[in-house]
This record gives sequence, structure tokens and C-alpha cells, in this order.
Amino acid sequence: MISKKLSQSLVGAAAAGVMVLAGSSTAHANTGNERLTLSSGRGSVTHIDDGDHFMVCDLKADGYGVSGVLWQVLDDGGATIVARYDDGGDAGCDQITYDIKTGVTYFMTLRWNGSPSSTLSETMYIWE
Repeated sequence: MISKKLSQSLVGAAAAGVMVLAGSSTAHANTGNERLTLSSGRGSVTHIDDGDHFMVCDLKADGYGVSGVLWQVLDDGGATIVARYDDGGDAGCDQITYDIKTGVTYFMTLRWNGSPSSTLSETMYIWE
């Protein structure tokens, strides 16, 4: 029950983010590799267009990691998580592959895992 409520609140937050993105100049169609970084310099996530790889990097040795999330926008305006990728506690970056489909809208977010109240990254990218 708790995880269902958490999931619903995340989808609600993502949907709100989608609405903000609709009027934001940072939202754009993907034209190649895209990189998203936290303003604190704690981490980054990169979408590598060739093969649809997503690489997340923990850039500070502070005992916490970072989490990248790829969201798919739903027809009703909500969003759902289609992939989550984490990095932390080791050297280098971690990577996953997820096939971005034509005609579907996606965006990614990045979060530092140092506290439950960590803010999401300031920038999000959209693919269509």
C-alpha cells in the first residue's frame, strides 16, 4: 500500500513536470546525445543516441549515489517510469539500454540520493 501511494505521488510529480516542460525552453526533441547534470555537481546522466544507452555517473565521493529515471508520458498526461539506473559507491559510471520508440514522448530526471528530500535535476529532456 505504501509503495502504491509513493508510486502515485511520483507519477503525479512527473505529470506536473510534463506540464512545466510544455512551456519550458529546455524541452526539445532529441537530436543526438543529451547530458543532464545536477547543479551541485554531484552527478550526471547522458543519453547516447547511438543504441539508446543511458549512462549515469556519481561525480562526488560523498557516500551517496545518484539515480537517473527515464519516464514515458502517457496519453492522459501522466507519466510512468520505464527505466531506472543508479550509480554510486564505485569508480566510473553505470549504463543501461532502453529502446526509445518513435511517436512516444519520454523525459529523464536525475536525483542525488543523499536525502529523501533531494530535489530533482533542474533540466529535463524530451524525446518524441
